Amino acid sequence: MTAAPLTEKSTLTAEKLPLWRLIAGLAVLAAMAAVLLSLAPVYLENYRLQQYLNAMAREPDFAATPDDTVRGRVVAQANALHLPVQPGDIRIARADGGLQLEMRYAVAMNLALYRVDLHFHPGVSAAVLRPRLR
Repeated sequence: MTAAPLTEKSTLTAEKLPLWRLIAGLAVLAAMAAVLLSLAPVYLENYRLQQYLNAMAREPDFAATPDDTVRGRVVAQANALHLPVQPGDIRIARADGGLQLEMRYAVAMNLALYRVDLHFHPGVSAAVLRPRLR
């Protein structure tokens, strides 16, 4: 079995990229960067809210805190972060002396040509620390 002879068409040559393709590619990259930059602040604020919830869960008396107090603190922090969290978005469950907090909220983002709803589900659980028996 012999290989077919190389012709001019089958050899690898470096072709110059047409200018319109380069411009189109850069426009797509710029559009993606613009979307990323417009959505990033909301994701950052949600991350900060999750960090706040984690810090609350590390407080020694967090699991014993009344539901309305926890809900009020979370809503106040979310409002400070400009997140649209309402008291009804927060679900608090208690079991075995522990507390589990879950939230579901959405942020509507109006991009230039498109509206997108970003859904977030931060949460935390904390248990009452009990002394070990020996």
